[in-house]
Amino acid sequence: MDEVMTGMGRTGKWFAAEHWQVTPDILTIGKGAASGYFPLSIVATRGEWLDLIARGRGDFSHGGTFSHHAVGAAAGLATLEYLRQHQLVDGVEEKGQFLRQQLQDRLAELPYIGDLRGIGLMWGIEFVRHKESKQPFDPDLHLGQRIADEALRLGLVVYPGSGTVDGNQGDHVMVGPPFCITQGETVQLAEMLEKAIRTCLEAIV
Repeated sequence: MDEVMTGMGRTGKWFAAEHWQVTPDILTIGKGAASGYFPLSIVATRGEWLDLIARGRGDFSHGGTFSHHAVGAAAGLATLEYLRQHQLVDGVEEKGQFLRQQLQDRLAELPYIGDLRGIGLMWGIEFVRHKESKQPFDPDLHLGQRIADEALRLGLVVYPGSGTVDGNQGDHVMVGPPFCITQGETVQLAEMLEKAIRTCLEAIV
């Protein structure tokens, strides 16, 4: 299971799979594993799978040129210690609920918002030309990127995406604020995002 973006507490639990009581056989982790301070990624698997691989090959060979890096291990351990010491994952659900409310209050009724969905501190906003039919915008408009650029101009970093309908059409942006975000900063985030969306849509619609 790919938990590169959703793992390490982003959704309010250490791993998103926990929300649905799923225990994956293989788990990939990255990004938040070292809090962005070092390019660390992890592949974890259940013991019986390791035993199965070892029985088939005679060993479990899993080395790479840049694997087992001491600095990466130190960054990963420091991240885990900080998350636990400050109980940051425990606060994600409550902060995520406040973020959801702010986004819904400011964005849900805008005519070109097709969907607003997420969990914890990971939310996506979909843009559509027609709210009822969910018809996407022309991909040549690069709407997601435009909104991300305008948001950045205002001081907000969001993650744009495209091709989410059929690989070509479909625009969205994702917000994933830090676990330490305050309520005041969350309100500011929603205000800036609304302004960026309105500015870009007014220019093309």
